[in-house]
Amino acid sequence: MSLSQSVMDGLGAEAAAMYGGLMETVTYRHQAPGGAVTTLSVALRLKGYSERELRRDDQLLHGDRQARIQTSSITFAPGQSDEFTQADSTRWRVITPSRGPGHPWWICQVRKATQP
Repeated sequence: MSLSQSVMDGLGAEAAAMYGGLMETVTYRHQAPGGAVTTLSVALRLKGYSERELRRDDQLLHGDRQARIQTSSITFAPGQSDEFTQADSTRWRVITPSRGPGHPWWICQVRKATQP
């Protein structure tokens, strides 16, 4: 038996409150499959991967990060053509999105974008 999305959204909100200052607001650029682009402000938690995680998963690079976005805060599924910009102008692009509906968070592997 799975929990309802409203319960998951509540868990996500509680976790976001617990993370407090670890959450940051970024400018997120989502490109829909049809090509339409949406830009919005999104709160997320960005953290690095541990050495153990890096050794275990050959798809992870040392500079990669994990971005946690509350499922209830966006109405779309993150995709590989999405990117976001931090307040210091650092740009990240989504490599692998996972979780989402049925979970409190979207968990995205992100990598620094190297091109403007």
